[in-house]
Amino acid sequence: MAPYKRTFSTGGDPVVASVDFYDFATGTGFKDFYFMDNITGAGTQGHILTPNASYYSTTGFTSVTDPAELDVDFDIDLEIPFTLEGEAVFNVFFASGQAYSASVEVNIKRVTSTGTEIQVGTEVSETITWNNDTKVFSGKYTIPKTSFKAGEKIRVIVSSGSLGGGGRTLRVLHDPKDRDVSGTGTFLSSLSKISLPVNLQL
Repeated sequence: MAPYKRTFSTGGDPVVASVDFYDFATGTGFKDFYFMDNITGAGTQGHILTPNASYYSTTGFTSVTDPAELDVDFDIDLEIPFTLEGEAVFNVFFASGQAYSASVEVNIKRVTSTGTEIQVGTEVSETITWNNDTKVFSGKYTIPKTSFKAGEKIRVIVSSGSLGGGGRTLRVLHDPKDRDVSGTGTFLSSLSKISLPVNLQL
């Protein structure tokens, strides 16, 4: 079936957007965003969400060593108004070369132009046990209708609970090319991503 096309008025030239039949019927389009690290000014490493399966710019993972806890922000900068509504689905991969257990958490927030964070959705894992391997935290949450203004951010925060002492190390993997950056004996995947429900306002 050919995609449905609608012309949107933007105050200038018309813009034609294509959506498939399911998106048209539900009024929601689902867009995948990959977790990725990114070099910003002066060589500082930041983290972004990108719709493109780009090569990682540095390591393809972010690690933390106990007693610190994992806390990494992945952002999308919005240049136009944007509305989320519906069920978001994510897969985030974690790796450790040691044997221990911990819980992890994935939050999604709206960040205003002044930097204020507003909670949109959150999901906490059951206890995950690593043993020199990679594990995935897969989850979903229902996002209420949430409107973002131009200049705001969508932020996904990946965090962990206590690693339990002993200098243990935990990595969150974020290589859109899905290469083995785990540093462990058993590799599963490094393709962390989230599918966001975009209200198409048809």
